[in-house]
Amino acid sequence: MGLLGKKESCPICGGKLNMFKTKIKGGISICEKCAFDINMSKNMLQFHDVDAIKEHLKYRQENRAIFETFQPTQEVKSGNFFIRVDAYKKLWYHFVEKNPKNPPVYRFDEIADYEILEDGESIAKGGLGRAVAGGILFGGVGSIVGAATGGKKSKSVIREMKLRISLTNKYNNQILVDLVPPGIAAKQGLVLYNSYKKVENEFKSLLDFMCNQATPISPEASPYVSAADEIKKYKELLDMGAISPEEYEAKKKQLLAQ
Repeated sequence: MGLLGKKESCPICGGKLNMFKTKIKGGISICEKCAFDINMSKNMLQFHDVDAIKEHLKYRQENRAIFETFQPTQEVKSGNFFIRVDAYKKLWYHFVEKNPKNPPVYRFDEIADYEILEDGESIAKGGLGRAVAGGILFGGVGSIVGAATGGKKSKSVIREMKLRISLTNKYNNQILVDLVPPGIAAKQGLVLYNSYKKVENEFKSLLDFMCNQATPISPEASPYVSAADEIKKYKELLDMGAISPEEYEAKKKQLLAQ
């Protein structure tokens, strides 16, 4: 079709496609707005068709509702990277912004394993089925003590430190982040080196805590699962026209308040 022909539209929202396109399964292009609303590992996009992306965007709406009820009990950070935990609901999320809008919220039991690497060498490992008792968490946000890193002996000079978390989540299978800015050499015995090791200990302690607390729970015992499932059911009733938008919003508010 010529330059004056009909422009393509986004198969998700029907909006116009511009030069900033994102490809999904089958090489189909979606618009910039829909791509922005998606939050999944980029390597997984190629396996999701239009219907799967629409389902994912519904999941993102439900995630926002869960995020808005999230009550932080612990927090660990390195630079602009944070992990926050709601120990009561056994939920957590990570983010790199000061005020996250809708970060993916995960259950403790979605941590398959984790690894801390110094200059490409594994220093500490953990995860479901092999989590060990790390440090002890007390009180409010960010209060962490103890937590020896274990594993292999640390190097005398650290030039790079990475955290890798493998997930069983349907849309995000891995988190990989620099805990230390690359290109900076920190020698053992110096203040900078000790600060890097402190960061390493804190993340390991928090991850071990989550893995140790991650036990299989029934939908009735899980505020996260039961609320999300019930909201989904009422959303289906709304889409069918069985209930009004007002009834749906009232029920959703009630479920999230439980």
